[in-house]
Amino acid sequence: MNWNRFRIAVAVFAVSLALPAIGPSWAADAPIEDALLQEKCSLCHSNNRIFNMDPAKIKETVERMRKMSPDWISTIQSDHLAEVLAKVVNDPNVVAARTAWNESLDRGEALFKNTALGQRGVSCTDCHKSEDFHQVADSYPRWDANRKRFLTLDETIVVMLREKVGADLAAPDQRVIDLLIYLKTR
Repeated sequence: MNWNRFRIAVAVFAVSLALPAIGPSWAADAPIEDALLQEKCSLCHSNNRIFNMDPAKIKETVERMRKMSPDWISTIQSDHLAEVLAKVVNDPNVVAARTAWNESLDRGEALFKNTALGQRGVSCTDCHKSEDFHQVADSYPRWDANRKRFLTLDETIVVMLREKVGADLAAPDQRVIDLLIYLKTR
């Protein structure tokens, strides 16, 4: 797992969301450099999953993993992993990023259901069910025959909002970002 590339991606994402509270510098300081964590946890779990762990369930989660494969994770290693994971997920910058993400996710869900988003009095839910978007990001970019080019998911959101909902939004608009985050987590 390439942690430096992950840190850069997180920093770029944070900047793209225009979240000054976490800025681009926090990712370089994230306390994730631990060989055991990289060897044991990163083999099966993504960086995103690690950073989004519920801090209250770290010991329980590590112990469940140890019991599933006691030859893979020893008791001593599980104690070490729980300690390292607690430091990672409780780092103030990681907490700020997780909080900002969850707030954006909540706003995106509300926007998905909001009939006042555009001028036509309809919402995304008038045509779509949120559960229909399970892993929607995997199907993008997608060819748009009308535009004769590939569209990204965020471009598609803008097109749908303009053409179907009657909203005048562009990609850097925070509402588009919130909807994008909501749909990507379905």
